[in-house]
Amino acid sequence: MKGEIRILMVLVARKIRELCLGIPFLIILFIQHLAFFLMQRNAFIVLERDGMLVAFHPTQYGLFISVLFLGVFILLYAAAEPARDRESGALETFFYGPLSEGIYLFASLIALIAAVFLSGINILGALCVGAIFIGYEIPASLLPLLSVTLICFCGIGTAGLFASVLFRQTRLGMIAVVMLLIFSIAVSTGNFWFSRNDISGSFALIFFRQALSLTNRVMGFIFPLGLYFNDLSWFIEYGHIPWYHILWYPVYGIFLFWAAVRVMKKRGVMVR
Repeated sequence: MKGEIRILMVLVARKIRELCLGIPFLIILFIQHLAFFLMQRNAFIVLERDGMLVAFHPTQYGLFISVLFLGVFILLYAAAEPARDRESGALETFFYGPLSEGIYLFASLIALIAAVFLSGINILGALCVGAIFIGYEIPASLLPLLSVTLICFCGIGTAGLFASVLFRQTRLGMIAVVMLLIFSIAVSTGNFWFSRNDISGSFALIFFRQALSLTNRVMGFIFPLGLYFNDLSWFIEYGHIPWYHILWYPVYGIFLFWAAVRVMKKRGVMVR
């Protein structure tokens, strides 16, 4: 037991160092800051042009873009990690010692959680800088939202890990998650657009909107990134998130983590 804990700590430290100090993650942090400030700048330019003195949640678009970049990165990194270790032979080396599939995937998940936590601090720092220099108020409910974000993105990370062990090859896992990601974002964006526009004059468009809304609900529980963006919109508008959505994120993550461990045990660590 002590040997497994020691190996887990060493593996966690290694994966956190590779992920959080790697060039791709540092680029994501920079892009988050850049996108956030550009969106804030554009939002306040529009407010000044229209002569408005008060805006409802002026930070919403910056939050959307920052979180979107983080979600895409976490998903793609998680989808590539185990398959990359398998193809390089590192995974086979790991399992010569007292290392189980669950410990290996749990170490990968902890590294993803650390990356999400650091990214959340990065976003919070961008909000504080904007509040100082621009003058908007940071809502007190933002910290609970960041907590929900952490839980949700743990589920997204397990989805990437599951795809990686399921498809075995990095290329196939990446293609699968990218296609799922594009479809989820397209459905979520389309549903958001239809919900904000009046299409009462066309029966075909009304039917399409209902079908798209149903697809969006189903996709939200299959792949929670779209559900999170719906919850983020709901939070911005109403100040809270439905409790059953918050409950679904950890259930989803635990189930996919269990499934990833089962698949990895069944298929082994060798490249075939």
